[in-house]
Amino acid sequence: MNSVNKILLFTVLLVGLVGCRSGSPRGGEEIGGFTGGPDGSGRTSELSAPAIRPGHLLKVKVLTNRAVEVDLESGRVKDDGTISLPLVGDVRVGNLGLKEAEKSLVAEYSKFLKEPQVTLEFVFDRSGDSSVSPWGQVTVIGCVKKPGPVPIPPTGELNVIGAIQLAGGLDLGAKSKDVRVSRSQAQGGNQEFTVNILDFSGGSRLTGQFPLKRGDTVFVPEGLF
Repeated sequence: MNSVNKILLFTVLLVGLVGCRSGSPRGGEEIGGFTGGPDGSGRTSELSAPAIRPGHLLKVKVLTNRAVEVDLESGRVKDDGTISLPLVGDVRVGNLGLKEAEKSLVAEYSKFLKEPQVTLEFVFDRSGDSSVSPWGQVTVIGCVKKPGPVPIPPTGELNVIGAIQLAGGLDLGAKSKDVRVSRSQAQGGNQEFTVNILDFSGGSRLTGQFPLKRGDTVFVPEGLF
């Protein structure tokens, strides 16, 4: 990547130069409180089939040989794990995978329709509430404009640069060559990575393209003047 492209990328990351909001965590302190999946891996293959939780948005379509009987673009799962659907009312889908929930809905709609076919899809919640993202989240803290949780998109893929951009970009004084990623391990403790988001050489140091996993914490330190 040439120098002009590097400058353009750095400009994007510097959106909203308003000063750092938090200092570096104390030595040896665990950063953030999110642990990801049961095994702490957060691999894309696992993210592709998360369980349905309260707050998730679902797209529901019910077909018969005759027509589309139900076409719900976005229905939110209630706190009790149910979703309200035409004809069948409240149906419990909480803690089920999409395929399991589809089978449950087929059973419910079979009481009213002949051989219904049900398809369920997660809908990406753009309301800003990352806590209900089916694909999980990472946390970005330190010298960024909007520190806090950042939802992983439906692709299940998010790198360090993307997470910082979703957190509003770097604040003035950010030490972009020493961004730290903290990852919880299933056996306990954290694994730490140091990322240089301005390095595009693909050499031994990790770059801004470093892929994040569910539950990771990204810390952007403040540079010393």
